[in-house]
Amino acid sequence: MVSYVNRRFVLKGAGGVTVFLPYLGSWLWSNKLRAAENKPLPRFAMIFSGHGQFSEHWLPDPNKVNWEQDSMYERYVSLSRIAGDISPIIGKDFDPLRAKITLMSRIDYASDRPNHNCEALLLGDTLSSGQGRDSMDHVMAQALFGSSPLNLAVNSPYSSSQDKHHISTKNGRAVVGVSNPAKAFDNLFNLGNTAAAVEVQNNSGQPTPAQNNLKAIDLVREQYLSLRNSSKLSQVDKLKLEEHVAFISELQGKLKGSEPTKGGSGGGQGVPKSMCKNPKSPGPAPLNTGRSEDYGIVLDQSMEVMRLGLVCGVAPVATVMLHAYDYFNGTLGFLGLKSVFHESIGHGEAKGEKLILQRYYAKKVAEFMRALDQVEDTVGGSTVLDNSLVAWMNDLGSSANSPNDHARANLPILIGGKAGGKWKSGKFVDYGRNYGQGKRIHSAGGFYQGRPVNQLLLTMLQSLGVRPDQYETQPGAGFGVYGSKSESMQQNSARNHKTEKLPIVS
Repeated sequence: MVSYVNRRFVLKGAGGVTVFLPYLGSWLWSNKLRAAENKPLPRFAMIFSGHGQFSEHWLPDPNKVNWEQDSMYERYVSLSRIAGDISPIIGKDFDPLRAKITLMSRIDYASDRPNHNCEALLLGDTLSSGQGRDSMDHVMAQALFGSSPLNLAVNSPYSSSQDKHHISTKNGRAVVGVSNPAKAFDNLFNLGNTAAAVEVQNNSGQPTPAQNNLKAIDLVREQYLSLRNSSKLSQVDKLKLEEHVAFISELQGKLKGSEPTKGGSGGGQGVPKSMCKNPKSPGPAPLNTGRSEDYGIVLDQSMEVMRLGLVCGVAPVATVMLHAYDYFNGTLGFLGLKSVFHESIGHGEAKGEKLILQRYYAKKVAEFMRALDQVEDTVGGSTVLDNSLVAWMNDLGSSANSPNDHARANLPILIGGKAGGKWKSGKFVDYGRNYGQGKRIHSAGGFYQGRPVNQLLLTMLQSLGVRPDQYETQPGAGFGVYGSKSESMQQNSARNHKTEKLPIVS
């Protein structure tokens, strides 16, 4: 186990072996402060599907909505008061989650530039206009954990181009998502061979002859890996720990006349939780097989890797692209779809097939959220979903006509979770001037502007514990990149959307 004795960190192994470690401020601060304040681990996941939605498919029927609060600039209705399915896409699979999800309308880009630029969802604008900034997931992972997020991307089973697609940015460059979920799993959970340190122990607790031939580091390897790969340890302290252990291992090797070994060679991201010590691998991923049904298998595997990363705390910030962007080779015949993925289905020429595909994605998102909601978190008796925010986001808007108009307004967004009580869920919220009862909210003709997606991003950041000074370039600058519509959106909302969180949900 990891102990803190006389202001020193130590690892204690079999036979009374003790290895002293350097001071690790991030581990001590994070564990002691969270325990003292009874704070759960904050988690964030972003699930991407693209090409917009038909508003009649995505949003509730306006004739079924009786707004509970209806002001000039925002209004909402509790999802529990919408009879039947919330919408044709958000159906019965979400019924157990109604109190823990938030459906939003009129969250817009503040720029005219995004056009098949999915990174704008986490940046506010396109990569080329990003001014070298990091996307929200990288900002959050660095601010809260001193680490990087897990980025995944489900590729077409007809494409050999792996690790090509991105939704995240770092230092003004695209960060491609890992398209092989088995590879991502190994990166997270491959603890290396610790069997030797376990099997050589006897009932007396004294070192066996086999143990005498092991290095001190070998006898505490499991504890070392758990500490090294803890999400609560900063990158600086991880490097300090690895260098220290490598030095001890090399020194002991020289003293014993044996070859030195590198500390931390086990890799992976183990955590000291019984349910996560031996997580089940999703197995080999069927990539580039030319079989449409393998798309669904890889999608499920990717979602499972992300779920394990969140639950076990080894990847508390993660994103997944449910399909490769922008062009998806082949068709999805296993869903009964025959049309071309991008042109006909994505942009709504095959309207019925688009609805089938979006219902398929909705089912997967609901399954993911319910799985998080079934796991009790380690603090406070709440669930992992309660302490998380899971954002299902689409890069193009909801339109009354066709998603082919590449709308940059009314982005389809559904948020799951409560951010440890900092997010007020269970509502359908419309951020914009009143359309009037019975009129559908869409982007065609006389559209009333809503709030910039940047304001949603800073609201989620603050809800999960990131301070403004950790994401702003200067005080009052807000988050990300703001386009030419920013000023008019400010006037329409009567709020400072660069410094104030979204109302109703925060």
